[in-house]
Amino acid sequence: MSSVLPLDAFIYIEEDYPCFCLCLGLEQIIITRFRLRIGRHFPQILRIEARIFMFVTLQFAHITFCFLRQRVCFIYDSRSLSDVQKVIQSF
Repeated sequence: MSSVLPLDAFIYIEEDYPCFCLCLGLEQIIITRFRLRIGRHFPQILRIEARIFMFVTLQFAHITFCFLRQRVCFIYDSRSLSDVQKVIQSF
């Protein structure tokens, strides 16, 4: 028996995928998985992943928001706990 799948096993039908024209003029990032295509807006990804991947040092000296999918790190320097809370609330 052959372990190689035929080429038509990977052909998808457009009707199986959701519409990804969600807004006017906003950038979208399309994530393609096997049998699944997800459209996400760039601002939505920043809001969601900023809350998931947020690392705060013990002295609250720096807050680093690492958006791992885009491999971009934004570093916010803070001097006090109130500054840290303002940055967190802005997201």
